[in-house]
Amino acid sequence: MDHIIELLKSVAIKCHVSGADSPMNVHDTEYVYQFEDGGFEIYSGNYFFHYGPPGHGAFVVGFKAFRWLLNQLGIKQPRRFK
Repeated sequence: MDHIIELLKSVAIKCHVSGADSPMNVHDTEYVYQFEDGGFEIYSGNYFFHYGPPGHGAFVVGFKAFRWLLNQLGIKQPRRFK
């Protein structure tokens, strides 16, 4: 994930950060890099259960974003359907 973040920074894709805290010392943070038809999103926090999607993790959103990222990482592209 660090490699992907450095790659996004190297092509000047800005990160939008948002988060929230609660009185019970629970917090969550979202990092969103928007580009192409989607982007790269990271969801983190110190909670065990989250109501509704998404949960903890990093997600690539959009077909063009996915293919761009695979190309930058040197990973073979999946075949295209007609």
